[in-house]
Amino acid sequence: MSGTYSYCSNLTGSPVCGEKVTDMSGAYRICEKLTGKPACGNNVTSMHETYYSCYNMTGSPVCGDKVTNMSYAYYQCKSITGSAACGPNVTNMSRAYEGCSNITVPVFGPSVTDVSYAYANCRNIKIALCPDYLQSLSSVYENSGVVEAACGNNVTDMYGVFYNCSNLTSLDVSGFDTSSVEEMDGMFSECTGLTELDVSHFNKDNARSMDYMFS
Repeated sequence: MSGTYSYCSNLTGSPVCGEKVTDMSGAYRICEKLTGKPACGNNVTSMHETYYSCYNMTGSPVCGDKVTNMSYAYYQCKSITGSAACGPNVTNMSRAYEGCSNITVPVFGPSVTDVSYAYANCRNIKIALCPDYLQSLSSVYENSGVVEAACGNNVTDMYGVFYNCSNLTSLDVSGFDTSSVEEMDGMFSECTGLTELDVSHFNKDNARSMDYMFS
């Protein structure tokens, strides 16, 4: 189904996916008038850009158990709601839900390694989850609505993780283990509402870069 209905801007109704389909890459890319719930067959392995910019598609996102690539899967799907979805074999979530302004709960599968910008611009996500097994959180919650966060113990890259999270007024980072973190560039940059932040306990022994961390 790769690119099957890509740029069919007048296509209406609900998307479909057969059980033998393995590749949904760009299948419904920029089908702006789709209004139904997303679909994903049990044998799909790639959802790269599957519903890219399907602004009016509703319901909750789905992801099959065999999917490995979710990059840009629901990019700018502003009308999907509730919890995100991520299958157990997904490794790439880069920008998977970027701009999904009505997603409220972030989800990470146990095999994920790339979550860059996964929930950027998700203004209704209030609690940032960062599982222990993730090593890179690069810009994962950039410009989101986060007001509370936790951080896993194995993170090495926190580049821009809370960049432009303007809803943040204070943040308890006492549970953050930064002993392995190497990149802290722009970590809290442009958090214009942030008035209270105690990072005195941060272990910066392995930090290589802290440019614009607070600016």
